Amino acid sequence: MTLLTSRLQGYWEDKRKYPWHRIYSMIEKHWEKAGIDEDLGDVLILIRDAVFGALDIHSLSLAIDTPTADILDILLKAKDWSEGKKHVRNYCAKEIKTLVSKMKLDYLDDRALARDGFGYLVEDLRNAQL
Repeated sequence: MTLLTSRLQGYWEDKRKYPWHRIYSMIEKHWEKAGIDEDLGDVLILIRDAVFGALDIHSLSLAIDTPTADILDILLKAKDWSEGKKHVRNYCAKEIKTLVSKMKLDYLDDRALARDGFGYLVEDLRNAQL
């Protein structure tokens, strides 16, 4: 289990200690206070990659246009980590199906989808690629 995975799971134990529901407002507030010159976009991409990695869906970080805040919202509305992860994976599966049906295949890879547990969608992807 990665550190981020345990921190995400900790949200259901102590929301004050692991305030994932407020992460974007906290980042924005800190960024403005600190007057940091670095590009906020780079930090947000790293957070996105970390969240998708913690959910074991590495291949979808670029493929799905859904903002990370929305992914976190789906996850955190659940009663626990397992249910939240299931809801996010179901949402992502629907998004993959939509991308395939619209022939937006640029960031979808059949081997990566299979590795991430979306093997049941690989045949549709391959057919669309043909």
